[in-house]
Amino acid sequence: MLNIIFGLCLLCAGIFGIMRNWWAVVDFVRVVIPVAVVIFGVLSILAGLSGRRERSK
Repeated sequence: MLNIIFGLCLLCAGIFGIMRNWWAVVDFVRVVIPVAVVIFGVLSILAGLSGRRERSK
């Protein structure tokens, strides 16, 4: 029960922080999304190359 109450308090504090500093959240998302796309792109290329390597054996 204590964990749930603590989690709800943190959730409220997080929502309050996002509402108060929404511009910082927007800046963070503008940076994270392109970086995530690059990382997922590299991972998919590596997965494709490893699959190709397995087929050629």
